[in-house]
Amino acid sequence: HVVLQYLFTRETTLLFQLEAPTEIIRRSHAFVRTSYKMKLGRLLKIESNLAEEHRRKERAETEKWALNFCWDVKCACDAYFSEADMVEEMVTPRRPWGGPEEDIVAVDSGMTDDITANDSGAADESMAVHTEKDLARNMSELLEFARMRLVNLGDLELERNPIRELQCALPSDMDTVWPPMESFAADECNIGKAEPCDIPANVDCIQQRSLLEGAFDSVTSYESTYIELAEAITSYGRFAGRRRIASKLDGERAEIFMSRGDLKLAAKILLPIVDVCSLDRWERGHFWRLFRLACCQRATKNAPMYLSTLTHCFGQHLSPVAPEKTLKLLQRDLEVVVEDPSVTDFPLGIAPFLETELFVEPTSSGQSTMPLHYMRKKVVNTYCLVGESAMIGLTLTSHLCETVEVQAIRIFVVAFDQYESLFHNKTTITAADAFKILSLDAPLTVKPGPNKYTFNWHPMITGHYILSTVQIQWHEACFYYDSAALRRPLLGINVLPSDPTQTLELNPLFLVPGHIQQVRITFNSGSDKIRGGSVHFLGFEGLQVLPPETDPETGNWSRSCEVELPQCHPGQSVVFTTFVKSSEFTGGGEQGMQVKVATSYCHARYDQMSDEDKKLIPAMKTVLEASVYTLDRPPFSVDKISTISHGKNRVMLNVGLHCNVPLPFIIKDWSVELPNLLVNDGKDLNEGLFDSAVTEDEQIFFAFDCSIVKDTEDDDNTEPALDIVIEDNFGKLLRQSLALDLDEFYARRRSEPQLSDDSFITAELTISAEKGTIGAPIQFKYSVSLNKLSSSLIDATLLYAVSCEEKSWIVSGRTQGKVDCSKSFTFSLEFVGIPTCPGLIKRFPEIRLSYESDTRGIPIPVQIQELKYPKWFTSSPFLSQIALACSDE
Repeated sequence: HVVLQYLFTRETTLLFQLEAPTEIIRRSHAFVRTSYKMKLGRLLKIESNLAEEHRRKERAETEKWALNFCWDVKCACDAYFSEADMVEEMVTPRRPWGGPEEDIVAVDSGMTDDITANDSGAADESMAVHTEKDLARNMSELLEFARMRLVNLGDLELERNPIRELQCALPSDMDTVWPPMESFAADECNIGKAEPCDIPANVDCIQQRSLLEGAFDSVTSYESTYIELAEAITSYGRFAGRRRIASKLDGERAEIFMSRGDLKLAAKILLPIVDVCSLDRWERGHFWRLFRLACCQRATKNAPMYLSTLTHCFGQHLSPVAPEKTLKLLQRDLEVVVEDPSVTDFPLGIAPFLETELFVEPTSSGQSTMPLHYMRKKVVNTYCLVGESAMIGLTLTSHLCETVEVQAIRIFVVAFDQYESLFHNKTTITAADAFKILSLDAPLTVKPGPNKYTFNWHPMITGHYILSTVQIQWHEACFYYDSAALRRPLLGINVLPSDPTQTLELNPLFLVPGHIQQVRITFNSGSDKIRGGSVHFLGFEGLQVLPPETDPETGNWSRSCEVELPQCHPGQSVVFTTFVKSSEFTGGGEQGMQVKVATSYCHARYDQMSDEDKKLIPAMKTVLEASVYTLDRPPFSVDKISTISHGKNRVMLNVGLHCNVPLPFIIKDWSVELPNLLVNDGKDLNEGLFDSAVTEDEQIFFAFDCSIVKDTEDDDNTEPALDIVIEDNFGKLLRQSLALDLDEFYARRRSEPQLSDDSFITAELTISAEKGTIGAPIQFKYSVSLNKLSSSLIDATLLYAVSCEEKSWIVSGRTQGKVDCSKSFTFSLEFVGIPTCPGLIKRFPEIRLSYESDTRGIPIPVQIQELKYPKWFTSSPFLSQIALACSDE
């Protein structure tokens, strides 16, 4: 034993010279354990020869020696720890969960390993901290050995060891019935700030003090000694990252103070360690810590602190494992505490007794996601239009065991730019920062389990917004669930300008070239609220416009003009009437007028807003455009012209017109100017066209029965034309003059032979029999006499043709041919006719004469002034027939 002490002394001396405190503590720990075992072994050998009292005394001396040795090593090494590193780390207060600032009273029971340097010597400082942690870890193990020695001394020196009782039985106050809590007294409780751990900086004083001095005078003295040793172990253990052993000993310290009635100090010790078990998912241990903390705070009557603890007693993992009766007692207290006025000024953060999950129903504009790098989150954006309903859902999951009623649930909607600024400034989002607060203010029932609520928002201002915070108002208590602190994507709503419902209509749909026309502009606000705007008229490619409501006789024509658009309520129409003047179509660019309406508008829900909100809503802007163009062709164009001569000096003129307008035009009137032609009086052949509507690509035909007259001086200056008057859909009458190309007709008339005024042509038809049978041939003969022909026709070739109706006759023979008029002015024509129907036939084959034209090859008809036919022909039916069939063989 002496040799062992000598070697230990030499080793520690050298280690002190090498400045290796960690090795000193490790060698000290090994030495004391070895020496302790040696002393106990020797004591066991002689134990049978000693009296009971002497054995207890010898055993106590061994325990005291080992305990004092460990404590001396601890005191000798305390000077090594700098206040800036270890002591500050051990006493820095931080509450493991959100709550009022007064709740932050002690050190975080979680990991303390994450120490970083802020200057150029960060690497050296990190190495020093690592060394100190290693030293603290070895010191904690050494003091834990000392603690076991102190527990054994309690068994030897005291009749009742309070530490053993604490470790083996429930606390005595657990047998006391909780009285119902009617209200919370507004006592002042000074538990908000933690006191530094009792680690004196004066090492000389520590070395001169003995831990066991007066430790066994009473149970209270023993407990105080145990508390002092346990506090040292927890301080070193927490600094070394041994949170479990530190929280265990802190729990024992708190139970000792609770047994003494010092509940404030017990609560101060329990606050930093209540969630250590939750890190290891030891839910029952976690609930036990919370319950013991609640016992202390219930008695101290500090409502804000007690409220924070009660809200953590319920949760997804705790409620299933906690005793049902205990949860009901805690909820009963919770319902009382939330009504205490003192909790109003202490808003709480995310409380596990309620879980929130926001979602936004899909809209017609869809959704998208975007990364938020500065938060390492993503944002799910839902797009909606101004005035569109954005349905925001909230799933509120209650872990309470009974139904409660909350007074309000609110959602803070924050502008995206402001949200980013608040995040970088590390500023808590409040109601004052919210652009919009969505609220359900009626008393709301919250049942155990999921509860769904819907918020209907009609945004009226464009922008990007974040659903930042859910506020739950339960009587006097407020709970704030910040989306940034939850492990879910942020939800955003991107409000886009609403599609304008305004309409702009121009009538007519086209302009007729070369006319002054009235144009009507109809503006309808649709479902929008029009704050104001302007209407701009612009003519291009030679088109001129007048300001609305201006008389076209003033001559104030211009290329463009602009008028103001008045305010309009939803569904209101404004009509502008103006005149435009277009030139004749020249084949250049498109000619027309453009109307541009620029409006400042709001959604129809604007009128439902309050006067204060209306001042905050900016107007949206849009531009509507409409154009009307001049037709590249006249409304009607001449498609075809034909002339048919009939009779002496008479001609039938046919004019076909093609409609070029896309809308129906109505024919109201017409007239024709024809040189050398005179329209015969009598029935108008075109009267059926009056008030007829003609649409695009349709054709209409005019027919005029004209007589050929002699040339006059006026005819030489007159061009053939058809004038028509048409009416558009506005009742506007338009006159159009269409030139008729009759040059070919006039040229042919001048070049072709003409009958003299006293020319007389006769023809007589004779028949060989007045009666006959169907199918029996009958001889016909036409005798034609040409009298007083003009000299121009004597040398002309006369054409004849015989035709008849097939239902009466079938003709054969010389039914067509030519006659040389220069040799004879009379000729006869014989042919055969076969009757085809029985009865009295009064229709006979007809003859037609014409001259052969040299210019166009088209025969010129010649009128027969006198034509004679038989009165009738009697046709008998075919009754019978006898025939004999023969064979050549």
